[in-house]
Amino acid sequence: MRLPLVEAGTFPASTPLGAIIDISLAHLTTDNDPFLFLGDGSVLVGMELADNDGGKGTANSLREPILSAKLERVILFTDAGYPPPGTSHNITAKICISDLMTTVNAIFGQGDESGELTRTLDETRALSFVLVAHSPDEQYRVDELRVRLIEDAPDLGLPCSTIPVELLSFEIE
Repeated sequence: MRLPLVEAGTFPASTPLGAIIDISLAHLTTDNDPFLFLGDGSVLVGMELADNDGGKGTANSLREPILSAKLERVILFTDAGYPPPGTSHNITAKICISDLMTTVNAIFGQGDESGELTRTLDETRALSFVLVAHSPDEQYRVDELRVRLIEDAPDLGLPCSTIPVELLSFEIE
């Protein structure tokens, strides 16, 4: 699933950008490893929630097309717990994009950790939210989704910059 968020040119170059992704979804198959990303058409940054290791969260950057090449992966937590198939569960990803790095905070179950990636997005390009399954046989039901992009977002608790100005917020239910 790809949802366009902003058109190219919405943010000037070198603008620290924050995103908060809140999603409630249910996995409908036994194998499930959803990725929650922001993408600029060339690179994806965000998190993966894996069903192995008792519920593992990782920060990831990938080159588009989706899942064609993993650039970076940082394990954030394991043993966060993982619900049975069909049960809706909440996941939050806080992402801060700057010129030098991307910081990802993954929150799920008992896990709440942050990690840094050296890959970043070009915030002058069109940005999208991307939800993707790790393999073609995985299926999900999205019960609720909220994505907020915030320019200069210190309230994320991540190394963004100053003065929050909420530029975009949308929800689907």
